[in-house]
Amino acid sequence: MALVQTASGIVGRAHSLTQQNQEVTTDLMFQQMDMANVYLDVAANTLMNDHKYQCIAQATGARNKVSRWLESGRAGITESRRWSTDSNCSVPGMAA
Repeated sequence: MALVQTASGIVGRAHSLTQQNQEVTTDLMFQQMDMANVYLDVAANTLMNDHKYQCIAQATGARNKVSRWLESGRAGITESRRWSTDSNCSVPGMAA
């Protein structure tokens, strides 16, 4: 009986850690998207083309990282964090 209780406790702890890991990973992906928005904001406001293109490349890299994560099937969007929609940044030459 003690073995069953121990196994049950281990399984419960594993489920808890899995959920916690998923929440942390989801939050990290939201932070990636927030950084992409910052890069695009900087690109929209800079007059230096080299800096603009570097910022766009960084934003594209962040977007690609999140896309790969979503395509992997490991995404577990939680209610703890939602997309920020207050940034309406557009950069000339960049498709929305």
